[in-house]
Amino acid sequence: MAKFPEKKPGQNTIEPGKGRTKLIFFVFGVLLFFVAISVPLTFIVINTRQQIAAQYTPVALDSGEGSEALPGKYPGKIVYSNAKAEIILLNPDGTGKQKFADGRSPLFSPDGQRIAYLAAGGQTAQRGSTAVAQVAIRSQKLDGTDSQDYCMADGSSQLELLNWSPKGDYIVMRSNATALFLCQVATHTLTPVKTAVGDAMLLYDWTPDQRQGLWEANSHDFNLYFGEPDKAASVVKLTNSQDRYAQGTPPLYFSARISPDGKSVAVAGASVFFLSVPGQKSPFEGHVFNRNSRPYRLVWSPDSRAIAVGNSTNTSITIIDLPTGNLSRIVRDAEQFVSLDWSRQ
Repeated sequence: MAKFPEKKPGQNTIEPGKGRTKLIFFVFGVLLFFVAISVPLTFIVINTRQQIAAQYTPVALDSGEGSEALPGKYPGKIVYSNAKAEIILLNPDGTGKQKFADGRSPLFSPDGQRIAYLAAGGQTAQRGSTAVAQVAIRSQKLDGTDSQDYCMADGSSQLELLNWSPKGDYIVMRSNATALFLCQVATHTLTPVKTAVGDAMLLYDWTPDQRQGLWEANSHDFNLYFGEPDKAASVVKLTNSQDRYAQGTPPLYFSARISPDGKSVAVAGASVFFLSVPGQKSPFEGHVFNRNSRPYRLVWSPDSRAIAVGNSTNTSITIIDLPTGNLSRIVRDAEQFVSLDWSRQ
């Protein structure tokens, strides 16, 4: 019977105490390694979830930067429409509220003497075998007289008036929430809004002299552009997808307006933020108000000192006094705000 050679003392032997010690250190090292990588990963996951939650959790407009204050004194008038299709006029401090007409999406004329709005047109248009009711872009004086219909559009589309050009010759209308059309007041014709860098969508505005425009570009990653719409060489890209409105695919900017003094651009994205008009220096550049407050529509005061913000979360209108950051809510949730404008006079 074969015999295995006997081991000499100390040859290929492991002392029981040392073996247990090495095993303990090995197990401890493995546990320490997993702890070392799991803690940062946990914080990354938590932070990511918080960021996602912040993007999709509405925050009340008056809980951001600035403090709640009594309404200030500003020039001009504010007009808005509500869910009952009533158009309401009031002062910027919330007083003097009165019904102006039945309709929706009101705009002031550049001289502040008329209001344009969407109203039942009383006509139909044949679309194949279907008769589609028409909606009129109607205008009348502040005293309710001199009613005029400028352009007609299919009532089956989602329609909204955005702004009236400084010279009074065009009204911008948004259809189906994105496509833009210009209503030429003199000829009563509707034409798509096009630029040298593609179709404009969602928003459009002009400088006070109406020589340059501001728009969201449909074919350029939905960023904001500024310049002469028909001259590509003059066009400047204003945004780089920062601070967009949190909802929607892709996320977009839902409103942007040039200040009456021609220096600033106010943008409604995930927050209300401010840019300088190219060639100008905005006193509010880099300022951000009310992050994640779902700003839907914003308009400037005539003196470029404040903006009125329509909030799509709580259907309210809040005025932000830009030098102080103070906020004053002049229309509350119960009134079901839909659209608004601020006169330029």
